[in-house]
Amino acid sequence: KQNPKLFSFSIIVEAKFGEVYHQKPNEVFYHATDKSVLHKILTKGLVPRSQGNFPERIYLGKSLSEIINMVESNLNNMVILKVDVSNVKLFKLYRDQRNSTAVFTYENIPPSQIQVFEYLV
Repeated sequence: KQNPKLFSFSIIVEAKFGEVYHQKPNEVFYHATDKSVLHKILTKGLVPRSQGNFPERIYLGKSLSEIINMVESNLNNMVILKVDVSNVKLFKLYRDQRNSTAVFTYENIPPSQIQVFEYLV
């Protein structure tokens, strides 16, 4: 017999520092963002921000098509940035445990490592 006062729930636990991702020479990643912050990014770089329940991070996609799919519902005013993270002295990347084609970093990405890849609209 089930007790109506009891209920079940689940908790998803994600390590703050996951498995380190080892960049390959000349490896490029992509980042989608709103055009309204493009000038600031090109001036100051990408800075880790928190979103929802996630800690401050910068998410990068290894697959351009995946990045486009992620922002497909909000294509208006979006821009895709090409991010060079091949300099392992500047960046420590971690594998995203929820998405095998994504990585993240807790470190600022300077403007010199960023270029506008494509305006979506």
